[in-house]
Amino acid sequence: MKLKTLIIASAITFSTSLVGFEVNDKEIAIVTIPVEKTTEAEAALIRYLKAGDESNLELLKETTHDQFRIIFRDLDKKETSEITKATYLDLIEKKIFGGKVRKVEILRSEVVKGTTASFTVKTTSGGVSFISLFSLINQDGKWLIVQDLVFQSK
Repeated sequence: MKLKTLIIASAITFSTSLVGFEVNDKEIAIVTIPVEKTTEAEAALIRYLKAGDESNLELLKETTHDQFRIIFRDLDKKETSEITKATYLDLIEKKIFGGKVRKVEILRSEVVKGTTASFTVKTTSGGVSFISLFSLINQDGKWLIVQDLVFQSK
C-alpha cells in the first residue's frame, strides 16, 4: 500500500506563500499556494523570530508574555531544560543566543477562536535545524508568545 502525505509549510517573507510537499513513495512534488493575508498571530510570531535574529531586546520583550519560557529537549542527551523569559533575554543580551539570521519554515499553524494559536516551525542556520512548537495567546488584542518547545532536528 502506498502512503501519501501532504505537508504544508510557509516561507517567512512579507509576501507569504504556502509550500506543499507531496510525498508519494519516494516522489516529491513541490507546490506553492499564495496566501493573501498573514494572520495577526503569525505576524506576531514572525516579529518574535526576527527580533531573535537581530538580538532586538525591546521587540523580544514586546512579543513575549511575562510568563514566556523555552523548553529545550535535547534528543541526544535525553534531557529537558527550561529557560525563563528573564534568562532568555539575558542570553540574547550577552550574545550567547540570537544574532544569526535563520531560514524559517512554518510547517503547521492553528488559531483557535482568536484567543490562542499554535505553530510548528523549522528554523535552520549554519546547517543546524530546530523544530519549535510555539504557543501564543491573544491578551488584550495583542498576540504574545507564551512558550517555545524546541528540539534539534535530525
